Amino acid sequence: MFYRIVSALRIKTQDVPKIVHVNYLSKYCQQFCLKQTSELSGGQEVLIVDGLKPGESVIDPFGQIKSMTPRSLKFVLDAKINGVAHYSSAVRLETQDPTKSVFERIPPLSASVVEYDKKSKRIPVEFPSIQEVLENPELDGLKSVNIDPVSMFAEDAETLIKEGQKFIDEPTLGGAAIMAAIAMPGKFLDEPVKKLVKTKFTGKYKGESITLDNVEVHNIQYLKRDRAEYTELRKAFNKSIRGDYLEALSKDPKAVSKLKDLGVPDSEIQKLAAKRVPSGFQVHHKLPLDDGGTNDFSNLVLIRNAPEHSAFTTYQKQTTTGISVGDSIELDWPIPNGDVYPIK
Repeated sequence: MFYRIVSALRIKTQDVPKIVHVNYLSKYCQQFCLKQTSELSGGQEVLIVDGLKPGESVIDPFGQIKSMTPRSLKFVLDAKINGVAHYSSAVRLETQDPTKSVFERIPPLSASVVEYDKKSKRIPVEFPSIQEVLENPELDGLKSVNIDPVSMFAEDAETLIKEGQKFIDEPTLGGAAIMAAIAMPGKFLDEPVKKLVKTKFTGKYKGESITLDNVEVHNIQYLKRDRAEYTELRKAFNKSIRGDYLEALSKDPKAVSKLKDLGVPDSEIQKLAAKRVPSGFQVHHKLPLDDGGTNDFSNLVLIRNAPEHSAFTTYQKQTTTGISVGDSIELDWPIPNGDVYPIK
């Protein structure tokens, strides 16, 4: 296992997932016989470890920067992840290898425009014929366009599909405006359209199909965890982390309000402060400990047993049964949003 300590201002994008989170600095400093300096703890320097376990990185399984990461380091990491330079009164942080926008990837006119056109995946949308324009004058405002799904950003894939089909079936100026609003210039995806995150999940409850809202379905690489490590994480969760999470929710007015909206009695909500689970609920790992999930609060949600938790666990058991330790499989994984679920 190789390691190196570098200045936060010299972090390379590809090394971000290898940066040790502050919670695990002590462990790795002891392992490598290093002094845990104030620069490391404060985020001015970082410890990069090749082969770092995903749960010990500064990046969580959703690609977001974990909580408790030093603020100054967060600015740098955000710049690296999003390809955006951050500024402050004291220092200007610039990315060394920012992700280029689609426009920057277009070669100069002196290069082969034909080659660029061949490499672009485009969906042609035919414009109206002369006869159709004569019959429907409003169509005269439409022009032939190419929709490049790889280089545009869609807030909601389902909306994109519905509005796109409606526009093709019945092209109008209003439809063109909706499509323009969905495909907003300046927002781009680096992943194919199939990677767009779905916002609904259809599972099974008592043999019947059920569709749940406020769910993100991520495409993940499920890797079954070493059993000793899994057991250690599960024990820690059962011993203290579940209770600590419930207690934290009791101090969050928004979480309490969500439970009240779901009709949970005050007597049950009061259990949170005593680190007890309200009747009819569970504390659920969004990404399971069986895979690369952690006990971080960001990976936990207080979820209603029926039908929501049942639908999630049924799907998860069906898709992961039979996977051996060390084996990996690509899965679409439903993740409920928020710290309390469902959201009414």
